[in-house]
Amino acid sequence: MTRLIDELVDGLEPAPSRPAIAIFGPPLAVASLVPFALTVVVLGFRVDMASAIVGIPFWIKLAAPALVAGAAGLALARLSRPGRGAGSGLMIAALTMLVLLAAGLASLIAVPEGLRLQALIGSSLVKCLISISLFAVPFLIAGFWALRRMAPVRPHLAGFALGLVAGGLSAAVYALSCGEDALAFIASWYQLGILIISAAAALIAPRILRW
Repeated sequence: MTRLIDELVDGLEPAPSRPAIAIFGPPLAVASLVPFALTVVVLGFRVDMASAIVGIPFWIKLAAPALVAGAAGLALARLSRPGRGAGSGLMIAALTMLVLLAAGLASLIAVPEGLRLQALIGSSLVKCLISISLFAVPFLIAGFWALRRMAPVRPHLAGFALGLVAGGLSAAVYALSCGEDALAFIASWYQLGILIISAAAALIAPRILRW
């Protein structure tokens, strides 16, 4: 038996270890074409884009979800290989979301009491949650496709990290068409959408990533 094993492994060399960005990057980039196309064709860019891009809320809507996605991506890269923990990526993502939530709460307190509900709910709450969730689907498909080629041993956590990546990217894309600028709205519903996607990805990950 030992001789047979020696013959089978004779001449084999370790498979080259590709950087995680080379594995996840291309499929996620291709997946981004879908929400961008939906934004252009279906939702359209916000009509006041010229004035919006000089305001802070617009960039918060882009930067905060993108930072969450980037930090979660670092964790996902580690979790996609055996013997490695999530590192600090998930903590950075969580801190980003908490800071945004605290800023949203502070901004809501500063709003006159009679206008707080409108500042929180806005006029496109349902559209926001549905759009972010739908935009995340291509990113999830691409991410799971790449993750199946890796060796995650903690599928729930890897799925959650992937959900943060997908949710953060989809929220950033949706921000291009969203006309809501209230910080309380962004902190609440953008982040709720991201967390819903992350929870769903964590639940389905063990079935998709089963070895």
